[in-house]
Amino acid sequence: NQNKKWQLIGQPLFGIGLVFIGMKQMSTGGDAISQLPFFHNLLEILSHQVVLGVLAGSVFTAILNSSTAMTGLVIAMGKSNNISLLAAISLILGANIGSCITGWLASRKSSTNAKRASYAQIFINLGGVLLFLPFITPFANFISNTSILLPRQIDNEHTIFNIAVSVILIPFVKTLNKL
Repeated sequence: NQNKKWQLIGQPLFGIGLVFIGMKQMSTGGDAISQLPFFHNLLEILSHQVVLGVLAGSVFTAILNSSTAMTGLVIAMGKSNNISLLAAISLILGANIGSCITGWLASRKSSTNAKRASYAQIFINLGGVLLFLPFITPFANFISNTSILLPRQIDNEHTIFNIAVSVILIPFVKTLNKL
């Protein structure tokens, strides 16, 4: 009985360990990919074309089928200083939109409530990105003051964006429910 207890406790810890191993692998892969001339040029373009960065982040996240993987990849590129903060923010904003694709595809043949949840996620994520886009440069300036380390700035941006969108939308929960 005691052994079962430790087996149950150890499983989540094992999963967390795998996440860190995966992040290390992504960091290594992100560094290698960002050294390619095509990818380096693409990141330079995304530093100046924020909307294109949001679209690229959406597409890459939909292909990866994971906003966590996309965010980890962007943080890995930040760790190796191969991406600007503005390009990273645009890709992370796009990852928020791209993450909706998986839920939407899964809900297509599901119940009405599953479809509603999927559409709510799309509305909230897309609305949040559209709300932040006009203020992306001041937002990037604010985020740059949260840490001296680019990977931490990227992480802070992701956290602050999601919390801010949630707080902004709290008064509209009933309206979103009706919608």
